Amino acid sequence: MSIIRAPRPEANFYMLSKSISEDARLSWAARGLLVFLLGKPDHWAVSVTHLRNETSKSSKPTGRDGVYGLLQELITAGYVQRRQDRLDSGLLGETHYVVSESPLPALPYTAAPLPAQPYPANPTLVSIEGEQGLKQQARTEKPSAAKAPSRTKAAKFDPVTAKPESVSDQTWQDWCQHRAEIKRPLTATTCAKQAKTLAGHHDADAVINQSISNGWTGLFPDKVVPGGKTVSNGPDFYDQSWRTDTSDDL
Repeated sequence: MSIIRAPRPEANFYMLSKSISEDARLSWAARGLLVFLLGKPDHWAVSVTHLRNETSKSSKPTGRDGVYGLLQELITAGYVQRRQDRLDSGLLGETHYVVSESPLPALPYTAAPLPAQPYPANPTLVSIEGEQGLKQQARTEKPSAAKAPSRTKAAKFDPVTAKPESVSDQTWQDWCQHRAEIKRPLTATTCAKQAKTLAGHHDADAVINQSISNGWTGLFPDKVVPGGKTVSNGPDFYDQSWRTDTSDDL
């Protein structure tokens, strides 16, 4: 199948650049609208209502949102420029559309998709004043001071891994849990001190179990004698080491 062009009429025609009808960036509907607009006399006002009425009797009439969509397509391609002058009162005036024979250099075509929401009856003017200035020259000099290396977050200390050799696994886990429950979790420093305190004791598990049973934060090896007996139910009255402190729990 072929499409044959009919003879050109002798009157009522105008010159049209082939770049318009062959601009692959435009849809067929956008090309047709552009051809229609360029065929109007100079200073002819573009009325969206008039454009809607042009297709009202066709098999596929174009509504208001469809017309605005086609105009936006021509704006994106650079053939149409949307202007909204400011009135003497400072308010924005009526929106006007200026049609050009060729894409305007100031409005290059972009690949951004058209908005899906319906177009407002009176589109607002988007200011591009801040985008018209010259780009600042990129800085090439090196900074005077070297950038400090970023600090990596230290791994959280797990007291279970610091179990003394003289303590069984279960007893040490119970001790770690007890300290966590009384809001005094074991630190690496405290674990090292307690390991030194329990070193050489005949029953390190009994020392820890004694502190857990009495709710103490520290360890008191001298109160556990051979045979599994304890010297007393708790530290001496004048011995203040059993009280909760801030750093040196033994």
